[in-house]
Amino acid sequence: MVETVHVDLDIENYIAALIHATRLDRRVSVGASPRGSLAFLKLARANAAMEGRDYVIPDDVKRFATAVLSHRLILQPE
Repeated sequence: MVETVHVDLDIENYIAALIHATRLDRRVSVGASPRGSLAFLKLARANAAMEGRDYVIPDDVKRFATAVLSHRLILQPE
């Protein structure tokens, strides 16, 4: 059922931009991988479905940013 939840291209680009930004930030030694974007996508779809929607909104992505990224980033020591 979760796979049928629609994700607009703008939301996909938003997720990709977030993941890409983790690789550009000088405070981050190792940024998130493409698997991080897949995690965002799956969690956003699942959240939308649990809230009774058949489409993803940006808040679905924002809700899980910490959970998705916290163990996928290695910060610079300083």
